[in-house]
Amino acid sequence: RGLTLENEDLGDDGAVRIAQAERLRNLQRLAVPGCLIEDEGISALANSPHLTRLVAMDLSANRFGETGVGALGQATMLGAVKRLALRALSADAFRAV
Repeated sequence: RGLTLENEDLGDDGAVRIAQAERLRNLQRLAVPGCLIEDEGISALANSPHLTRLVAMDLSANRFGETGVGALGQATMLGAVKRLALRALSADAFRAV
């Protein structure tokens, strides 16, 4: 089961809505490249109790920085993720890696 939303104007609000959507609890792949997601939205996705079955995430070309990267690095909810795509991020995000 997967959800792909590419180059949509999701922003943090949309990412938070995805993170809060209990009906996505069986989701295995989430791809939201180029969706204008910043630190708040990435943190919500990383800490979502409904996305614990994700095995692949594509967060490429979004607008998050050190705080978002830190949230991903500390996320205990994303333990099943085996593939994480982070292409074309801001220089701020790369400084945190």
